[in-house]
Amino acid sequence: MAEATEKQLNNKFSVVPPEFFGKDSSARFQSGGKRLTASTMLTGALFSTRENVLGNGCKTSYTDIKNELGYARATTARNVEKLTHSGIFNRFGQSQYTAVYTLDTKHGLPVYHFLRTETFNGVRLSSNDVLVLSNLIRHYTNDERKQKYFIGGESRVASFLGCVESTAHGVVNRLLKSGVIQRFVLIDGKLSQGKGINGVYQTVYIVNDEILKRVRDIRKTISKQKSEQEALRKLFSEKPEPAASSNKSRKSRGVLEKWRRATNLLDQWQSTLAYMQNKAENSAEAIAKQFANDFAFNQLKRDYISTNSKYIKAVMQSGGQSTTETDELKKKLDVILSDVLNYLQAHNVPKTYIPDDWRAFVREILKP
Repeated sequence: MAEATEKQLNNKFSVVPPEFFGKDSSARFQSGGKRLTASTMLTGALFSTRENVLGNGCKTSYTDIKNELGYARATTARNVEKLTHSGIFNRFGQSQYTAVYTLDTKHGLPVYHFLRTETFNGVRLSSNDVLVLSNLIRHYTNDERKQKYFIGGESRVASFLGCVESTAHGVVNRLLKSGVIQRFVLIDGKLSQGKGINGVYQTVYIVNDEILKRVRDIRKTISKQKSEQEALRKLFSEKPEPAASSNKSRKSRGVLEKWRRATNLLDQWQSTLAYMQNKAENSAEAIAKQFANDFAFNQLKRDYISTNSKYIKAVMQSGGQSTTETDELKKKLDVILSDVLNYLQAHNVPKTYIPDDWRAFVREILKP
């Protein structure tokens, strides 16, 4: 399942929609007249990104949020309450969140989750720290930027976050202490140690090279996988026409020639396709093994086995006749199967692994 995990890129970054900063004075993206807290913004960004990647039927559990963003259960509960109570997201059933409004992810701020879950020089970055650092990363990974350096001290950080300068001061100090950024003063186009004091002696923040390299590697992986998936899609959706014994049409020759040119790509993917075909035959067993130690999955599995046992017993007692009890138990079984399917898809099991008869497939995965 490592390959499946790599295909789901949402577990590496989220996109914070610009609306979440509440700078348009829109009440629906504010809480008590103020912008959402940084941790609430990142939680909402995770919901939005997972919905875009996995579809609006996906589920995001508290465990997912802890794994992705490192938040404790109490923090997550507060964030979820703010996001749903303010009407930014609707909650359907257990752990399913759908955005109420169309969010601008195209112009959003990419946030890389390793910035939250890892420590740097013994420092774990706060949510505000991650937002500021992500803004700096966006500047330095933009090859078309007009300014070589990110210019602006604590006042610019405060403006970006929508907070007071004392809060911005703490953010900058933690980023410096962690070593993820360095601070310089820009004088006549040259950098020197120190910080600026006015428009002539300007403050410059530069992101650590190792951080930028990790981000570029993630972006490169995303770009490569997208191009490879598109190439495969085109390659296997276009088949050559049968060769006529004589008088071939120009169109047939063109398609055949394109197919011949694709041979190298086909060779490159031969082992991958063989692997995928093998997975398709044994995917239920492989998925069951992959989730063998997953607490939430095993809870669903226990619920299914217990409910199925009650259902079989009820059917036997009724002599195979449909009763209120058997109908209720059958409905409960269907709900559990649906919950398992959503859980698997929300945890990096590709839709291509799921056959049309998904209920039988899930039941196979849940076998004791």
